[in-house]
Amino acid sequence: SSALETLTASGTMTTLNAGTLGALTTPAINDLTLNLSNLVTTGTVTIDSDVKTLDIATTKVTNALGTELASTLNDLDASGATAVNISGDGKVTLSAISNAPATTSYTSTNTGGVTISAGLGNGMTFTGGSGADSISLGANTKAITTGDGNDTVTLTGAALGTGGSVDAGDGTD
Repeated sequence: SSALETLTASGTMTTLNAGTLGALTTPAINDLTLNLSNLVTTGTVTIDSDVKTLDIATTKVTNALGTELASTLNDLDASGATAVNISGDGKVTLSAISNAPATTSYTSTNTGGVTISAGLGNGMTFTGGSGADSISLGANTKAITTGDGNDTVTLTGAALGTGGSVDAGDGTD
């Protein structure tokens, strides 16, 4: 197939547009792996709406002083992705998540830590890994598990919705 299945990015970008992967009339892929290594965007990272599973793999990068240089996506627009898997050892921040399906599941096996600054939608789920994860929730109606690590969960509303719960896992939460 001529469709893109893996995309590797690092450095500073305004936008990253992977909105048309292969320009095929019939989708040839459902999964995309996005390898990040100290990628910082000031605009939107757009993923083709045919992609149902987005795998974000991070690599830890440090500067000459040993300070970690995290990846930060200003806005992730993965409008077709019902599953976003985050792995690797580099810190990653998703500052905004535009056009995500209402039932998107975010799963992290990342050891560096995942931050999702934008409030997860009420029907979205998050399962954290061993890194220090940080997420925001509104009136979420799903079970949220942050996993190991020193995690932070911020409620943007008065309370979780009916059926919503948070299991903060091990670590100082």
